[in-house]
Amino acid sequence: MKKSLQIIEEFPFKKTVRAQTGPVPRKWYPLPVKPVL
Repeated sequence: MKKSLQIIEEFPFKKTVRAQTGPVPRKWYPLPVKPVL
């Protein structure tokens, strides 16, 4: 899980994460980033 979180922070996927989670700036949000890897 930590690897996924790091990838979210390093990659510009943060914008997509925010869009999915809504107006919630949670970069550590447990999102299904496995298919994105």
